Order: sequence, then structure tokens, then C-alpha cells
Amino acid sequence: MIDLGGRSGLGIEMLLDEEALGIAFDPASVDSDEGSHSMSERTIQAIRPVLMGPNADGPPILYRMYRNMGRDDADARKRANKARLRYDITVLRSGMLGEELLKTSGHFHPPTPGAPQLSFPEAYEVIHGKVLFLMQKVANASDIYAPAADLRIADVILAEVHAGERIVMPPNYGHVMINPTQQVIVTSDWVCSDFSSYYAPYEAHRGAAYYVLPGGDSGELKLVPNSAYGDVPECRRARPKQEMPAIGLEPDVPLFSAFHSAPARFRYLCEPHIVGDALAVEQLFDFQ
Repeated sequence: MIDLGGRSGLGIEMLLDEEALGIAFDPASVDSDEGSHSMSERTIQAIRPVLMGPNADGPPILYRMYRNMGRDDADARKRANKARLRYDITVLRSGMLGEELLKTSGHFHPPTPGAPQLSFPEAYEVIHGKVLFLMQKVANASDIYAPAADLRIADVILAEVHAGERIVMPPNYGHVMINPTQQVIVTSDWVCSDFSSYYAPYEAHRGAAYYVLPGGDSGELKLVPNSAYGDVPECRRARPKQEMPAIGLEPDVPLFSAFHSAPARFRYLCEPHIVGDALAVEQLFDFQ
């Protein structure tokens, strides 16, 4: 098993068990009177509505999510609670879902109260492995509630993120995580605790704007447009920038540690309008 405690910044023993698809840790080292974690999982049956092939074969359990992780540290828990932020960890299996690379179900975030034209962003870190994030934009945050036939996708980005790197999901972009490797991957994220994710647009359209398939001997990924959306923009390939101190991201600083060192820098996760253009995709990504 691989100890991810140091890589995550949590500073506790946290062992990745790839065979069991989970992380092992002492709950007493994570939970306190100020907050405790929970775990849930997604099965292939649960995400069949978003698969390219609804009868596709695949592993029975695809990923596990550990919500509200932290340390047995009342001050750290209070700091996160005051900021209205939650720290989660996801463990995603490798493999295939029929012809597709194994993926998460995909979701959007709702509009923020302070700026209803913008949805809540989310800051991720890859702790172990290599991950693809497939992001798709709606022009206005409330568009996610439109009838399925009226939903229009304004932009699509596929970003590759390596272990030790961070990425921010910009406002108004829904996202899917995809595992393009032969190993289990582990991500962490800070997200505002004020809302629940919104899955309906992905389910209504049988997934994201593109399905991502392996490319065979060439090694290049194959992107198949999802006809349920009608015309979709060409998918842009990108890598996330790593030095963005204005929004809490700096090279070699784990995401968990970055927040606790400077909580005010992460206020944008609940109030994205306060950072202006810092969350524009041109500021977040280098396009290929």
C-alpha cells in the first residue's frame, strides 16, 4: 500500500489500497468534535444513464468519495467551517466502461447567490496518478436548469493533470474525471459546502459533450461527440497552470496545506465574483 498522507498535506497515515479501491486511515486522526468524514461510492449501475453504451460492461464499483476529510485538529476544522469549505478525496478505479475509459458521472454546480450568472468553482489536486478533466461550459449558470433540448454547450476543454498538480474547475463549467491509465488515481478538492452538485444535464444527455475512448496503438485519445447535444464546440486540449497565488495555487504546496496557510485566498470558492478575471480559462490553462 502507498502512504498518501504526506502528499496530501494531511500529515496523517493514509494508505491507498488499490485492490480494495480505498484509503485506510484511523478515523480518530481525521475526525473531531468540529466535523467528521463520510464515505460513499458509485457503482456502474448508478452511472449507466451517462454511458455511451448503456449496457456496457465494467467493474461493479467505479469510485469512492471520502467527504469532509481533515485532521483531528479543532482549529483546522473550525477554519474550514468558517470558510464554508469542505475537503474531499476521491479514489477512482482504472479500466473500461464498454468502449469508454473509466470515468465519473459528471455534474454541474448551481449559481452562486452573490453573482447568479456564475456557478461555484472547485479546486482539485491530483495526489496519485494522472487524471483527465473533461469540462463543458454553459453561458449562464442558470442554463443548467433549461429543458434538455434547449441546453447549449459554449466550450469544451480536456485537461490533463499529473500527480502533485492542481486544477480549478471554472465557474459555469461542468466536469467529468476520466482515468486514462492502468492504475487507481486519487484526487482531493476544496469545494464550497453551501450546495449540492447537479447531475441532471449529464443524465438527460447520456453523459458529457464527448465520450473519451483509448486511441489504440497510436496512444492518442479518441473523442466521440455526443449527438444528444446536437452541435458541440471542438474540444480544446489544455494543461493547468500551477503558479496562481491569487487563488491559492502554488507549485509544490499541497492543496490542504495551502488553504490552512492562507484561508482568505480560497474565499473565491464560495464567492467567485470577488476575483474578477482570475478564474477565466485563459488565466487557468495553457492551451495546446
